[in-house]
Parts: sequence; C-alpha cells; structure tokens
Amino acid sequence: MESLSNSISNQSLILPESLLSYKDKYEEFIKSGNYYNMLLSVKTDLRKICRKANSEDYLQILNLAADLFGKNNELDSCRTLLIESLEELEKSNLPADKIQEKLITIISYILNKYSGVFDENLTLMTKFFVFCDVKKIDEKVLFEKQIYELFSKLSLNIENYMSAYKLALKTNDEDIIQKAVGGLSKNFFPTEKEYFHARTALELISKNNMEIAKKFLISKIDFNENMQNNNPILNFVYLLIFILENKKKNMQFEHFETLIRKYQIPIELDSQIIKYLNLISKTFYERQIIKEDDEAKKGGMNLGNLLKMFG
Repeated sequence: MESLSNSISNQSLILPESLLSYKDKYEEFIKSGNYYNMLLSVKTDLRKICRKANSEDYLQILNLAADLFGKNNELDSCRTLLIESLEELEKSNLPADKIQEKLITIISYILNKYSGVFDENLTLMTKFFVFCDVKKIDEKVLFEKQIYELFSKLSLNIENYMSAYKLALKTNDEDIIQKAVGGLSKNFFPTEKEYFHARTALELISKNNMEIAKKFLISKIDFNENMQNNNPILNFVYLLIFILENKKKNMQFEHFETLIRKYQIPIELDSQIIKYLNLISKTFYERQIIKEDDEAKKGGMNLGNLLKMFG
C-alpha cells in the first residue's frame, strides 16, 4: 500500500498552469477557515467542468480539493465532496474508460492517507461500489488498484466484519481473509464455525482462488489420526480440492460425484453447500452436478433425492 500511496501523492502535487487559479482560490478559503464556502465553490466548479465533459480537469480538481480538505482535517467535507462527485459522475456522459483509473487512484490515495473519511455507516464505500456497478467498472482494475484490500482493511478497523468478509474474498490476501473470517465467526458455535469455514473455502474455489482456498482450509484442519478429529464437512472440502487440483491427472467428473455421494450426510446439513458445488462444477467441468427443479429450490427435496438427478 505504501508505494501506491506515495505514487499518488507525487501526482497530486502537479497541476497544469490552467488550473492553478483553482488552487489559489481554495487556499484563500482555507486561510479564512471558511470550509463550507470552499465546499460550495468546489462543487460549483466541478459541475461546470462536468458539463464541458472535461474529465481530465474534473479529476484534477477533485483530487486537489479532496486532498486539501483531508490535510486540514475537514473529513466530513472531504467525504461529502467525494460522494457527491461520484453521484455526478454516475449520471454524466463521461465514459468509464476515460475516468476509471484516475478516479480509483484518487479514492485509494484519500482513503490511504485520511482513513477517517471512511465512516462507520460506509456511505462512501457504498456510493463508490454503486458507481462502479452503474458505470460497469472492470473488476480487474479494482483488484489491481487494491481497492478490495483497502476497503476490507478499513472495514476490519471499524469491526464491520460482514463488509470486510465480502471484500476480503475478492483479494488474494490470505491474512485479510483469515481476519475477516475470524471476526465474523467469533460468536458462532463450533459446528457453525466449521461449516462457515467450509463455505468460505468453497466460495474461494468457485472464484478460482484454489491456492488461497487450500491454504485457508489447511489452517482449519487437524491432520492427526487420519483427520478423524475434524468435522466431516472440512475433510470433504479438503478432498474436493485434491480432486480439482488433479483434474488433469485422470481425476474426472466421476470422482467429484463419488466424493459428494460419500459425504452426502454432512453436505445435507447446509443448503448453501449445494449452491457452491454447482458453481464449482460449472467452473471446472462445465456442467451442473446437481439439477435443481422448482421443488428442490423450494427445499422440498433433500440431497438424497437431488443426487438421483445427476446429469
């Protein structure tokens, strides 16, 4: 994170000559301590620039103003500015590919440097992801810019473990995933926790994060006494990983099916497991392992009946 923050900081110091007047104007507001009027002025300036569809100037001014508010500990003004700018950009005709990289860089820099902008209600984070969804921002860019990692760490800091968990699963950082899982499951009963660990590993597998899934699961398994001390659901997922890793070494779909039949009873205890197994089957074998009809989706059929419907 350090190198990312430093590189953005250097960029934020450079303004083209045509925009220096904005900096002078905002610094006058700061000298007089009139941050409210500064916020109004910045929003007016940005609105005018947005109408001209000048994305470069818009992002330069947004970067400058957000940084000035942050430096002067005006975190509410900084947050308000970023949220309203995201709303404005969301409605604008500015194409995503023209703004996404620099905007994400600005958000990363501000949150890295002034983490207090990230409030307990997660308003900025929520607005940011709504913007990304509407503008169809490429998730690869968000990953490369470490946005998921950043927001997950900030969520951990305010003990919002559900947000931290959802975002951590989009990272390749086992440490963040472990912390988010630990925080979210700390009050679970032992069996609930074991099933939660199994679901976490399965979700990581379904996202093709096999290596992280394996490392995560190994940390939860007791390998003594032939793994007999574990909840069977954890052993099932561990063996599933073995089969998927050896898919190209004659570990075919039939092995996958046989393993599920063998662990039918523990699988049956959690309906979410079936959902993940189908996702995994489609990812690795390009077919659905359990065909669910309307009755099954309503919970009218148990896994024993479902298994009779294998394709």
